Amino acid sequence: MDIHELQCFLILAETLNFSRAAGISNITPSALSRIIKRLEESLGTELFVRSKRSVRITESGRRFIDVAHGIVQQVEEVRAEFGRIGTELHGDLKIFATVTACHALLPKLLGPFREQNPGVEVIVHTGDAAMGIDAVLQGQADVSIVLQPETPVKRVRFHPLSHTPLGFIAPRLEEKLPPGIQELLGLHSNAWDYREFPWDSIPMILPEKGLVREIIDRYFSQRGIQPRIVSQVSGNEAIVALVNLGLGIGLVPSMVVQNSPLAHSIRFLPALTEIPPLPISMAVLETRQKHPVVRAFLDQVTQPPGQQ
Repeated sequence: MDIHELQCFLILAETLNFSRAAGISNITPSALSRIIKRLEESLGTELFVRSKRSVRITESGRRFIDVAHGIVQQVEEVRAEFGRIGTELHGDLKIFATVTACHALLPKLLGPFREQNPGVEVIVHTGDAAMGIDAVLQGQADVSIVLQPETPVKRVRFHPLSHTPLGFIAPRLEEKLPPGIQELLGLHSNAWDYREFPWDSIPMILPEKGLVREIIDRYFSQRGIQPRIVSQVSGNEAIVALVNLGLGIGLVPSMVVQNSPLAHSIRFLPALTEIPPLPISMAVLETRQKHPVVRAFLDQVTQPPGQQ
């Protein structure tokens, strides 16, 4: 077995989907199947149970995850050490971030690090915030900038960066306001009693998954509210765009609007005070934190301002 085979095994163990794992590994599903078969023959045990509709990891496979992680981590650390020239770091740093995080957070995070580590190539992938933790778990990113989930995630550590309030947004132009919103704005310009909000008649645009969706779904469920959801989209930036078109009101972190090119066209509705600001953190695999490049980045970011 080699490192590539172990990495393929770990990705399949996380996704439990041959097609998806093969795509992440940049190989064909049949090639991945052959790799897993070789591993099973080498170890003398079955790692996965396959059927036409599903893939299930065996108990032996679960036990092998930690072993494979340890081997891959040790080899990557040795490679990184051999890649040093004097005291200079060399290698890649893969970061997953939303478009908003690229505008609002990455300049401050990457500026000092790149200046002090010119031998490190920074690779940034963008996407929906809800994909950030999966990107780390599947090895697609060393670091993901995410809204920190409310419950711990196995094998992932979170390093706090900031907070952002969560708020409802609507178009600034009155002619784009959904029916009913204009009247409410005229009656209650600074504070609303959301218990009396006409949820069943106001069109809403929500994220299809992720922390924001979990929070608002719980809010509705606890109060017996049946909202009128007209669109469920991937990415907070898409919500801002659809709200600007006048298709409904949306729910997004305020940082998204503040860093949007449409910020001048959007208004925040009175705050939903029951929901506290959301923590923004860097998500990193526990084992990946020891890698010299990742460690250097985390140390740089978490230093007090006066010491950077």
